[in-house]
Amino acid sequence: MMNEMDGQFSDQVALVTGSATGNGRAIAIGLATLGANVVVVDINKMEAEQTAKAIHDLGRRAIYIEADVSLQGDVNMMVQEALRQFGTIDILVNNAATISQHDFLELPEVAWNHVIKTNLTGPFLCTQAVANAVIARHRKCKVINVSSIAAEHGVPQSAHYSAAKAGLEALTKASAKALASRGVHVNAVAPGMIETRMLEPFLERPGQLDRWMQEIPLERLGQPEDLVGAVTFLAGPASDYVTGTVVLVDGGWSA
Repeated sequence: MMNEMDGQFSDQVALVTGSATGNGRAIAIGLATLGANVVVVDINKMEAEQTAKAIHDLGRRAIYIEADVSLQGDVNMMVQEALRQFGTIDILVNNAATISQHDFLELPEVAWNHVIKTNLTGPFLCTQAVANAVIARHRKCKVINVSSIAAEHGVPQSAHYSAAKAGLEALTKASAKALASRGVHVNAVAPGMIETRMLEPFLERPGQLDRWMQEIPLERLGQPEDLVGAVTFLAGPASDYVTGTVVLVDGGWSA
């Protein structure tokens, strides 16, 4: 159960996409720990329901909605159901993402399209739908996009992922300017090497971890929980004069 210091987001509603596992799960539980009720969104039903249960165990409300953020129909359904059950959405975290590895010269168009639709089109659709909903209700909202240092540093085995995350940071800035006067803040966090399932195929490459350690001044991989502080800052009142920015959470890689 929460203690009296954990009420920063009391009575607020956070919708977190891709929150069955990894970064999304840590963010969803982190916001719940600070008082938020959470809409858990993912295509992975079993583990998403486990995230919802963990939030219930903290004494907060949580619902699970199965939705593919790359599909307009799913996004519209997701927002309508969240509003039906909670009445508003105060925080949107666009975390859902996918990645695959391909030699650039052999990167198939189907893989390119899948990553772009999930990692870039998805956040656009979610932000647009949620912004329209909260503006119509004369409410305010904080939107946090989960980008990646791949937006700046480029991953040669995943050019489509790097392109999508670079696009997401541009979308963050454009939508922040477009929505600022309507009470919607849009920012992003850019994780470095966070130890999740998404990272596992890269760690299978011989010597990869050692090469990364040479680039990370803090000399360790990040954990999903390392993102929670930056997200809660951007979601809370301390960031009320912050919009259109990207917060790096990369252990110093980009310094």
